[in-house]
Amino acid sequence: MNEMILQANQIIVPRISEIRNLHILGVYFNIFKNGHGDDLPPCVITHKDKIERGALGNYADKDKIRSIYEKLENSKAKYLLLDGNHKSVAGTLCHHPVNYFELCSNRDLETLSVMAERGEIFNFPHNEDSITKIANKFIDYTFDSTPTENILTLQDMVDSLVSNKILPQYMIDRHRQNIY
Repeated sequence: MNEMILQANQIIVPRISEIRNLHILGVYFNIFKNGHGDDLPPCVITHKDKIERGALGNYADKDKIRSIYEKLENSKAKYLLLDGNHKSVAGTLCHHPVNYFELCSNRDLETLSVMAERGEIFNFPHNEDSITKIANKFIDYTFDSTPTENILTLQDMVDSLVSNKILPQYMIDRHRQNIY
């Protein structure tokens, strides 16, 4: 498992432009705003090459499937956000770097489990026994939830949340100030 800091345009997120719990986002936002983002456990990602080519095989529209895979391959964003949506959005809103654990092998899933048992990280929400299965589920969920073929990065998501005023005004104001 690798620990790294990534930019918001390097991370692919599920195709949803909503935050399910604004309270949790607000807590993380204040942590980052006050300069304590590094105190949080890292978010979890994996490389997009973990997606199997047949992961979207259930869809009837083969041209759409081909287009999605082409856009994935050509996207400069290389990582899938598997856990830590609220943290990564909060860090991006505050223009602060976000720490990530990259899952590289299936043994990393066991490591996450042990870390959660020790209270070092939050429980990892996926029950699959392999990174490939998790990546396949991610891509299936992402494109099953919307008719689009576009790849959405974390930066795209934050820009949409801000421009559509989906977030509380204090978060929008902070993001627009470009305070680091």
